[in-house]
Amino acid sequence: MSNTLLITAGPFQFLAEFEADAPQTVQAFRKLLPYEQKLIHVRWSGEGLWIPLGTTDLGLSFENHTAHPSAGQILLYPGGFSETEILFCYGGVAFASKMGALAANHFLSITAGMSNLRALGEKVLWEGAQPVRFESADEDFLVERDGQSFELMPLTSFEVCSRIRCSVQVCPRAIVVAHECIADTRSTISLPRPETTQQTTGDLIVNSTQAIANSQTLNRAASGLLAGGISEDEHNTSLAAA
Repeated sequence: MSNTLLITAGPFQFLAEFEADAPQTVQAFRKLLPYEQKLIHVRWSGEGLWIPLGTTDLGLSFENHTAHPSAGQILLYPGGFSETEILFCYGGVAFASKMGALAANHFLSITAGMSNLRALGEKVLWEGAQPVRFESADEDFLVERDGQSFELMPLTSFEVCSRIRCSVQVCPRAIVVAHECIADTRSTISLPRPETTQQTTGDLIVNSTQAIANSQTLNRAASGLLAGGISEDEHNTSLAAA
């Protein structure tokens, strides 16, 4: 059986590897696959998401346990002082409950998609619980994904419009066109995160086109952006004035 899992959380996907130092926890979790639940934001532990499991008893004791996990580490607390739970870390975490400090078994680590962790955490924080699915990533899947990046952020039509507004500053017509054409598809598209807001209009179009080859949606959005009449010089001037 593969040691690699595909995790789909909200609109994001990640690859993760089981930890050899937590064999009992890994074995128990394998039996649950494919595993679907909801991620909610933690209340005591910092920048983390959790799956509350109540009084579930998986017959586990502590192994490879930590109270201060790093971003990308996934822990299972076997219960005892607090309810059983799975902890999904997207930033700084000091694992705790209303009973005080806790430690949990580090059994899984994200290996691809790390750049989307914070976006997932903030989405859960501001928008509420998100569905999550853990499943085995078999060899066929890994071969198919070889060379493809998990570091692209899926964007809704609202977020695409926000990115265009952030990068170009002006050109409301582009926002309207992008919103309308993306809404027509009833789907999300993937755009690379701008490194800074200093990208030119040309950079935005080139990078986006590379990210979504042959995408009529993107071409229409790009055409709308150009139709707004914003030249590179005008764009740079607007940024300087901002």
